[in-house]
Amino acid sequence: EGPHKVRLRKNLKNLGLAGHINKVIAASGGEIISWAAGDDIALPNRTEIFVDKLLADPGNIGVHSNVVEIDLIGLPIRERLHTNLESTTSFDKVIQRGQSVITQSHAFRKSVFDVFGPFRADLTQEGIAMAFRECSLGKVAFVDLCLTQYRIGCGVSTYSGADINKRRSSEPIKFTNWYLSAFQQMLEDSRKLPYQLSSKQINIIKKNIAFYTNLLEINQEQRIITPLVRNFFMKPRDTKSLRAALRLILPVSFYRRIAS
Repeated sequence: EGPHKVRLRKNLKNLGLAGHINKVIAASGGEIISWAAGDDIALPNRTEIFVDKLLADPGNIGVHSNVVEIDLIGLPIRERLHTNLESTTSFDKVIQRGQSVITQSHAFRKSVFDVFGPFRADLTQEGIAMAFRECSLGKVAFVDLCLTQYRIGCGVSTYSGADINKRRSSEPIKFTNWYLSAFQQMLEDSRKLPYQLSSKQINIIKKNIAFYTNLLEINQEQRIITPLVRNFFMKPRDTKSLRAALRLILPVSFYRRIAS
């Protein structure tokens, strides 16, 4: 049922993830944004469920749900169900470990972008940034239903192919940049809040920026020992840096066996 207004847009060049999102948000109207990536499939009742959830509680700034993973031709693989810990988005978890909202199946109040403005051009993962923005302004609701068919195994978000060098090098760099760019966005957004974060909270964000900067140095094979030692003293229980170093040191043939 309508009335509906459909806008078909085409960018003259690739704007990147953040640039594309910024342009879409700027061109959109209304109070609630329910978005979907081009290779995913939103179920027909998804938007209605999300809107009802947001309207039911003015404190709900965003809402997300479980998804069904599908393959390249659209066949279902599995339901990706989130535990209570994963589905309950909290401000502390966002700044401590980069908790993300499930942006493949997600809606939010457009006022979020009125407060914070557009994303940084170098942001490469919107889920963590949106979790920070929404949690800092209110609550993130969760719908325990699979409302989106999420395509995996292709595109920029997932890769499960046989190219061992890609899985060994470029994929870890991509994942590290996701977190680094998200925490950098977080620090910038913290200055636009209608209230001030504590010095402890700001330091946690800065610590994560330093951690992922060091991890990126390892994954890009710039340096290994110095950033590895720094991250050990920064987060002794976090094994990402050690695993990154081992991945680069181990022979490709050995890594092929453990990665298969």
